[in-house]
Amino acid sequence: MSSATGPLQARPPGIERIDTPEAAERLAGRLLDPSRGVPVVVITTPSGRDEPWIDTDEVADAVLGLADVVVMPTDSTSWRFSELMPPGTQVFGGAGRAYPLGLEWISDLSRSPLRFAYGPADRTRATDGLISDALAMTAASTGATDTPVRPVTGTVSMLVAPSRAIVKLDDDGLGTVWQELTIPGVPIDHLLTRGQRVSGLLDPVSRRVDIRMMLVPAPDAARYEPGDVVLGRVEEVRPDVVHIALHPGVVVPVPKHRVTSNPLDAMTELFSPGETVVARVAWRDEERPALRLDDIDDDEAPLPAPPVLVDGPPWLTVPTPEPALVEEDRAQDAMPSFSMAPSTESRAAPTRTPPTPRDLPGGGPVRVPAPRTAVSDALLEDTRRQAEAFRMRAETLEARLRDLEAKVREQKTALRREKLRQKNAGPRGLSGNEAEQRFEYEVYLAWRDRIQPADRVRLPLAEYSLGAGFIESVESLDGVDRRKVVDVTVEVLTGLAKDLDGRELHRLRASASGGSPPLTREGGWTAWRVALQRNTPSARRMHFWRRGDEFELARVVLHDEVRA
Repeated sequence: MSSATGPLQARPPGIERIDTPEAAERLAGRLLDPSRGVPVVVITTPSGRDEPWIDTDEVADAVLGLADVVVMPTDSTSWRFSELMPPGTQVFGGAGRAYPLGLEWISDLSRSPLRFAYGPADRTRATDGLISDALAMTAASTGATDTPVRPVTGTVSMLVAPSRAIVKLDDDGLGTVWQELTIPGVPIDHLLTRGQRVSGLLDPVSRRVDIRMMLVPAPDAARYEPGDVVLGRVEEVRPDVVHIALHPGVVVPVPKHRVTSNPLDAMTELFSPGETVVARVAWRDEERPALRLDDIDDDEAPLPAPPVLVDGPPWLTVPTPEPALVEEDRAQDAMPSFSMAPSTESRAAPTRTPPTPRDLPGGGPVRVPAPRTAVSDALLEDTRRQAEAFRMRAETLEARLRDLEAKVREQKTALRREKLRQKNAGPRGLSGNEAEQRFEYEVYLAWRDRIQPADRVRLPLAEYSLGAGFIESVESLDGVDRRKVVDVTVEVLTGLAKDLDGRELHRLRASASGGSPPLTREGGWTAWRVALQRNTPSARRMHFWRRGDEFELARVVLHDEVRA
């Protein structure tokens, strides 16, 4: 996301049409130039047609001054273009593609998706898709403009999902806010609400209103505190880490061990890009929150997500199960069947009749054979039927794909919740030795996660052991999260607890009476007490023994308990 608020850079309007292989060569060279200044939208005309199914005028009007539009036929021109372009980046046959700046789209085809149009039914969908792609690519382009813009204010009068807002300007005119030019990837109803006041820069030609001056600075939008339960959007998933956005400008990496304790789990099996998730802020490091997803209870309500625009709605909402778009069995039944060859009946030639003398040489005027219009019409009709069948099949497959993607997201969410439920259930059923090893492993992971590499020599984990009843007290005492016990253990063993007011670290005394001496035992051990919770009924505490740099964790107890 660009933080600049200047007007979007304008370009001369118009549509460029090319129809020779030489022009295709120049276009390919232009697209592959890493210093190209604006996105380029290439729209192709299907074979046998004079104009594309995609509405070129609507595309040109929408990207007026922001991107170039090129129209190319499907013939030797497009074939030469395809020969010169990298694999997977070509366009022909009536499809369209927007090419962003730079060359990253060559290796990441998702940056330059292909938009298909098989006929009139695809016109709106393909046209809107190309416009959305091109505008999203121009969102970061700023600078001087030849088109005079003027400041305006107004009120949002209508939202046109998924990416437009109509603004009634205070001077009685109308303007349009384009989501792609504000924050790509965030639906318009998560940016603005009806009745919301807006201010921005109006392009009087296109009537676009640039409202990026209303963007909330990213650091201000994500000022969460440790312990907050928050919403985030999955931006990128790798086997060992998931990147979660708390705001379009604040993306936080979350390593696997903060999601699951199972080393065999892969993040790609638990998350999908674009999914909204619930996380907890573990701590803040250099003004950026650190997140974890392994200690969220189902009944914990997250804080409202911050707005992207001043006075705007939350940019994320609590995820709800997505309804299936198409039943798989019905989708299968709906797939049309067709033959690649025209039917025998439609291709039958006209019935021949015996020649008459007038048909023979010298027998009269020479007859010119009539065109075989019946055969041509039949072939054309079959071609049209096949094209319609292809279109119907493509729509059905796209619907099935959306349905399956929704189901995969739901399954990943359910799997993540089940793993969390099992983890929060604790190590009940394990042998004593196994339960202790698990707790020690969790402490090590928390230390590695909490302490930066540069500080690990200065803040090592001290030598420690687990008292005879410690694990049992952790498992049997409700009202405190196991993760909290682990985190406070790290703070005690590294010495951080003594500098944290919330831990209330102090020696445990022999009795609750004033002036009671500290509790000790033979061997030079002294009992200590540290707070796990504050300002809650029956707040929990952890008792431990210390001798120099050695520690023994004793028990997790209620606030009133004074025994070590």
